[in-house]
Amino acid sequence: HHSVDNHLIHRSMYGCLPGKDSLVPAFIEELQNEISRASRKSLVKFDNDATSCYDRILAAIASITSRKFGLHKNVAFVMARNLEDARYKLKTALGVSESFYKHCSLFPIYGTGQGSQNSPAIWCIISSVLFDCFETKAHGAKFESPDKSQSITIFMVGFVDDSTGQVNQFIQNVQPSPESLLLIMRKDAQLWNDLLWVSGGDLELPKCSYHLLHYMFTADGAPILQGGQVGSDLILSSGDRTTTQKIPALSAHTAHKTLGHFKDPAGNQIKQYKKLKVKSDKAGVFVQCSPLDGSEAWTYYFSIYLTSVGYALPNCFFLFQEARCNSKEGKSRHFCEMRI
Repeated sequence: HHSVDNHLIHRSMYGCLPGKDSLVPAFIEELQNEISRASRKSLVKFDNDATSCYDRILAAIASITSRKFGLHKNVAFVMARNLEDARYKLKTALGVSESFYKHCSLFPIYGTGQGSQNSPAIWCIISSVLFDCFETKAHGAKFESPDKSQSITIFMVGFVDDSTGQVNQFIQNVQPSPESLLLIMRKDAQLWNDLLWVSGGDLELPKCSYHLLHYMFTADGAPILQGGQVGSDLILSSGDRTTTQKIPALSAHTAHKTLGHFKDPAGNQIKQYKKLKVKSDKAGVFVQCSPLDGSEAWTYYFSIYLTSVGYALPNCFFLFQEARCNSKEGKSRHFCEMRI
């Protein structure tokens, strides 16, 4: 709260912070896609996931970073000494084991402790410093209003361990080739991977993917958003430079899941609709098959159903014709009966 009140946290951090949630990063992605579709400007978005982010936190970096954001040195020493001297035992139904293991130079234990409540805050401030470092060297994506009165450059948008990098050449009227944009994206993505590595973290490269939005034009000037893989491969090196990983390219017409949302760069909401439809039907079947009275069904509807199905609705839209077509097929029966 001290860091937020004094504007010390990077503005693109949305996880583990008061007053911020997971809806805004998904909304930012939707806006970027919309701007690209409206302006016909190319855009590359790199979606990445940090592997075991809490378990890979280095206590020394956690202490130094905490001091940077105002934590008293005595508190930092208590946290570090506790992690250094903690003894880990095994507890079963037969009791607690007498043997234990602990941190030592030959068997170092990383992280801030299993289930520790300060892990989210520590990862937040470490990520904030990494975002600041990334912003000094990365290219990022710039967006500008038509009258050039407002502009913004977005480098990395993150929610805990899920982050998204983006690059473009928005100001140029003649858009660059996909290969040149991918070259810029590779530099930014490699920079973020290396920053995570030197801080103790790492990218889970098999879970990473990217979208490249690039437009071609017909002889009549009609825009066509290219599908499939556009341009060459995006290949990143591991932090220790021992291996390389080819990042999967997703078609601009293929939705991907981000923070519980399914975003399609082409603006198609079909997958999001289908996912919510399946969840809604399962909820309807659950209510029908459960011995719930009116009060219990009411509680389930408002406490569980609306919060789960309604979570993604602020960041998506559905054509009335599509919903009506599905209703005619009888697929919305459970939802309608549950509401009644």
